[in-house]
Amino acid sequence: MRFEPVSADLPQLLAGGMLLCGFALLCLRRSGGAILAYALQSLLLALLAGWLARSGSMWRAELLAVATVALLGRALAVPLGLRRLSRRLGLPGEAALHLGIGSSLILGTVLLGFATVVVWPAAMGAGGMAARATLAVALALLLLGLATVLLRRDPLSQGLGILSLENGLVLAALAVPGLPEVLELTLASLILALAMVAGAFLFHLRFELAAWMPHGPEGGAPIEDAGSGKAVEEGA
Repeated sequence: MRFEPVSADLPQLLAGGMLLCGFALLCLRRSGGAILAYALQSLLLALLAGWLARSGSMWRAELLAVATVALLGRALAVPLGLRRLSRRLGLPGEAALHLGIGSSLILGTVLLGFATVVVWPAAMGAGGMAARATLAVALALLLLGLATVLLRRDPLSQGLGILSLENGLVLAALAVPGLPEVLELTLASLILALAMVAGAFLFHLRFELAAWMPHGPEGGAPIEDAGSGKAVEEGA
């Protein structure tokens, strides 16, 4: 999507904020801080889509829908669901890292440089300097999300890495001129995110039910004898 010279600074600023949130997801140890970083990243994505939805005096309904989905689904529903799920599962507040914070920052900087080197000459016709910079940030978010999945040990942080990677995909779709599937991509990524949260919740619910009823009919559960009124064990 072609950015106008007058309004180019704000989209770049929002994309840069998303990149900082990607670095935070890679380096933060506390799960609550990582969820907050993802929520802020999704909020910045919603603001960016809403800004681009206003083209002159007209509003683009497709981009406005993308902004609404990103705000309500990715910035609100998914983080709240993850926070509630982490409390129900009793996940530890801090997660171990394969790399230290300093090494993670160095790796993230290398990935950002690689994304810039790859995108800058390859996106000459992508719509100007601002769009090329946004594409570089989008590729960096993809790489940072993949690195988060590989370097974090807890499943919550790995899931947040996948969700951050999806934010990078949506950002790339916003930066490419005339890409018609941006709304479909946003909805598909949101459905995947909600499915991940729902799947984890159902797994936890099944675990709770199994702990609540440890003995079934085959496990020797006490039953009441109809004739004597005494509790006897099946199979005794």
